[in-house]
Amino acid sequence: SAILTSIKSVKPDVIFYGGMDAIGGPMIRQMKQLGITAKFMGGDGICSSELPKLANGTIADDQVVCAEAAGVEASQVGVLDKFKADFKKKFGTNVQIYAPYAYDAV
Repeated sequence: SAILTSIKSVKPDVIFYGGMDAIGGPMIRQMKQLGITAKFMGGDGICSSELPKLANGTIADDQVVCAEAAGVEASQVGVLDKFKADFKKKFGTNVQIYAPYAYDAV
């Protein structure tokens, strides 16, 4: 909160956060409490379905910007779709952000 208070004084257009949703959500909540209206930008660690829940409903329209890696080549879409279906069948949940990398590593 002290860091956000310091940031507020410079009236930023964007605050970049390089962490995960578990901290990003509460950070967005604190931004709202402090009256910071800057966009909140982060990498794929904040781009989750949990972020709005963790922010406790304080995310404004178009406030969060996710800077994620690009998609897959058109020729690989079928492979990715199969991986997603196989993953969901085996684990009962949708693919999480780093699951394909962990899968490739084993």
